[in-house]
Amino acid sequence: MDTTNNSDKSHLNLIITNILRGEYDLPLQAAKFFGPEDIQNDFVKLANEENLMDLFELISLFKENREENIVLDSVQYAEWEFKKPETNLAHIYLSKNSLNDVYTVNFLHTDLSEISLSKVSNEIAFIGQAINGIYRRVTAKINDNSEFSIAIKDELDNGLYKLGKFYNWQISEERSLMRGSEKTGLSPMLTTLFMVKASIIQDEYLCMGTCNRVLISREDEGISCECGGEYRLLSPHINLDQVSIVYPNSIQDISTSKSLEPKKIFQIVEDVMMPKKLVILFNRLANDLFGNKVLLPIIANFHSKATNDSVKLIVDYFWKAEDEIYLFAYVTDTRYSHIDLISAVSLPMIMREIKENVKNQLSFGEAIQKSKLKDWNQTPSLKVKQLSEYKELVKETNANAGGMTDE
Repeated sequence: MDTTNNSDKSHLNLIITNILRGEYDLPLQAAKFFGPEDIQNDFVKLANEENLMDLFELISLFKENREENIVLDSVQYAEWEFKKPETNLAHIYLSKNSLNDVYTVNFLHTDLSEISLSKVSNEIAFIGQAINGIYRRVTAKINDNSEFSIAIKDELDNGLYKLGKFYNWQISEERSLMRGSEKTGLSPMLTTLFMVKASIIQDEYLCMGTCNRVLISREDEGISCECGGEYRLLSPHINLDQVSIVYPNSIQDISTSKSLEPKKIFQIVEDVMMPKKLVILFNRLANDLFGNKVLLPIIANFHSKATNDSVKLIVDYFWKAEDEIYLFAYVTDTRYSHIDLISAVSLPMIMREIKENVKNQLSFGEAIQKSKLKDWNQTPSLKVKQLSEYKELVKETNANAGGMTDE
């Protein structure tokens, strides 16, 4: 029986494509939404508002700053109600793909927790490739005239609708994108663990009018924006406060990175946090659904542009309080094979023992010492906002075994 259909408010599926046309032209945009009729109607209005077009400009999400040329393909998030960490409500799958000048992003909100990230990524890559083909075919036939933009926009909208409709059917009815037996290649190795103290903050308000203005901690919640729009609470955001990095002794020999600065190493965790632009877009589209929800990454898939190897980030959590959380972010990688590394086969056991150790009131350093990673090195707890001040990894001393400091 189909339990995920377009009448179910838990099922929202948005595909956005941006196409670069030249240095002096705005990107062409096409977006298709599949979901409940009332939100669908709101989306059509939203997508037709000229002043809101910037919300659909997503090329900025494809900027790659990592020296290793590691590209983020997809992320699965779990959704919790703010200050109610026991209420695991839904899952979100975010995928992105770029081909030539075509950039495609998919945002899927569903109750289904067992959708395959790799299968979803492959489908979004196929859609991006198809849109690229449509764009090249149409531009080859149309001369540069006043009707150019209208003609190609119609073709893109029609193509994206057909592609998106089939993709949505695969998810909500056929269920062919669920996890199952998938091809296995090189065995991944555990290469790094980030132990992060984070706070969950909800102090931002979004104007629902024409300006998209975001304010912090308004004193009078009854005051409307200057544009006449009503303010609504924006989804809570995750503030990554402190991090301790756990890494193998021979990291200098293992890693192919030119830099082992903590700030650059930690970027893989920062990369998987939900982009603010998408948070604003979905709060405008369905604030009642998203406005009070915390989105936490569970697993992320990356690939190496140089070798096409697979890099994954697997995240576990321990809720310290309603608005305070510990993240344990494990990196596995198929690029490396070294005696100091541990096979990802052991990861479930390692995750379980470290989380249990922290639950038993042990410090991060003590939790590591009682785990299979006890022979690895660990940095002190470093303030995330000050990571750029550290130019190299500094090994923790026995006197200060990775305990978190209070702010």
